[in-house]
Amino acid sequence: MAENSSQLIYLQKTFKKIAKATEEIFDIKSSIKTISIIPLFEEFSVIANSKNILKEYIDFLKKEYNYKPKQMRIFTARSDTALNAGLLPAKLAAKQAIHLYHQFGEENEIEMYPWIGGGSLPFRGGINPENIDATIFEHKGVGSLTIQSAFRYDYEETQVKKAIKKMNEQIP
Repeated sequence: MAENSSQLIYLQKTFKKIAKATEEIFDIKSSIKTISIIPLFEEFSVIANSKNILKEYIDFLKKEYNYKPKQMRIFTARSDTALNAGLLPAKLAAKQAIHLYHQFGEENEIEMYPWIGGGSLPFRGGINPENIDATIFEHKGVGSLTIQSAFRYDYEETQVKKAIKKMNEQIP
């Protein structure tokens, strides 16, 4: 979960320290210099500022490691956003997030794979087998949709399998 770029930068710097210590302690050489962080944005204001957060993080990677990722996955919590801001702001935030991530990717030549996570109830995102067509349509541009346990336990197995098949076919 991230609210600003300094948290992403901190993770990257901490990984560098751990990797260096591991090499020294175990006398192991590794070519891995960075890790792929998947930021999780939950708050409406953070989602609205996500392009700036990502830009600051990418600028850090370029400066510190002479590295720019070819692709990024960004997780947007649809369910928690609804709890914090309400149904309509959460719906709009998810749509805005998908747009902002793709816009950021085009501006920085990075393939973006937005990820939306929500619950099965309408207030929490409406990601359920009964609503899968509308969910896929509403979240055009995502690379992943996360389902919660209600998807499995509150619906018939055949309905769940059909919905997952549809998600696998229609979400790139």
